[in-house]
Amino acid sequence: MLVAALLMASVTAAAAADVTVSVAGAAGRAPVFVSLCSKSFDARNCMAAQRALPVDGVAVMMFRDLPEGVYAAAAFQDEDGDGRLAKTPVGLPRERFGFSNGVGRTAPPRFHKAAFAVTGDMTVRVELNPPPK
Repeated sequence: MLVAALLMASVTAAAAADVTVSVAGAAGRAPVFVSLCSKSFDARNCMAAQRALPVDGVAVMMFRDLPEGVYAAAAFQDEDGDGRLAKTPVGLPRERFGFSNGVGRTAPPRFHKAAFAVTGDMTVRVELNPPPK
């Protein structure tokens, strides 16, 4: 019984990873929010979320013990302090925003283009874009 429990614990430990998300391009001291999403950018699939204050334009967050799988990162800088991405009436962002793999800058983000596989500890970089004019 003890051997089975130890084997199960080692399998569980091997299936989790620490993912660091480094978000560059922040302006000022407003907090940066990051969500890790699986399957799509729909809110139901974006369960892991954190916020951090930027230092010299970069905010860094660590997502610990993330199950292995396919994820995409979505980030924004909360310049108006309301805790969510401000949007225009037609849905365009009013605050700095970005996605993993640099997608979403000139067109709506596609999950499969922003996706990355988590198979072990890793760092993902996201560049914030200014809102469209």
